[in-house]
Amino acid sequence: MENLTAKIDFYIKNLIKNRQLVWAITLNNGQIIYSDFERPGLEHPWNRLSKHLEDSGLYATEVKVLGLGAPVFTLGQNPSGLDGFFVLRGLVKDVSLEAGEDPLQFQKMTFGVWNEESQCVKVKTFYWPEQDMWPLDEDRQLTTENYGQMIFKTKELKEKLLENAKTV
Repeated sequence: MENLTAKIDFYIKNLIKNRQLVWAITLNNGQIIYSDFERPGLEHPWNRLSKHLEDSGLYATEVKVLGLGAPVFTLGQNPSGLDGFFVLRGLVKDVSLEAGEDPLQFQKMTFGVWNEESQCVKVKTFYWPEQDMWPLDEDRQLTTENYGQMIFKTKELKEKLLENAKTV
């Protein structure tokens, strides 16, 4: 578990205090990993988590988002394991204001997971400071871009979706 943040330490508290959204991913062994974005000297937390899961054989069972003043929100969960999923954060500016006003800024955390039944990526997005999910559920076509962000529990799904992503 080298180079992964497995507790809410000073760095994570500062991210939240500075109005950054943080994901918390629960693994099948009960451990929770937190996204320590831009921690000095370390690569992106998603890359570190992906490598750790691949090397250890562990898998994610739940994804939550934490934000200042917001309730902890569950973005996705599956006790049997999330297979083919991603979490991305971003910033949205509302530019529909009067001239001279500062645009409102919203943080967002987007969760997507492959849905075998519908053959698409089910996507949910959490917006802060609104502290709400919108849209509640959106279907997206598999693309090479969203495939490249996914973490897989099984090699079978990873290989199958790679072929599908190439044909899009």
